[in-house]
Amino acid sequence: MGFDFEKYDQNQRVARLKRIEYLASGLTILSEAVIYQESLLKVEANDLIDNIKVINKKFNIEIDSSNLSDD
Repeated sequence: MGFDFEKYDQNQRVARLKRIEYLASGLTILSEAVIYQESLLKVEANDLIDNIKVINKKFNIEIDSSNLSDD
């Protein structure tokens, strides 16, 4: 009885599939983390915009197009 090439080839395919499954699950986790971070950034950006609006109201700052012209 010699080396079983068929069994070796089958084991190699199984090992490759397991590595692909592992990489796919890692990519899924990374994409979920990116989506979560994106949602946090959106919340933070909205909070900053709200703070800017409050500051503008507090100091009664109004930008008028007539103030921006060079006339």
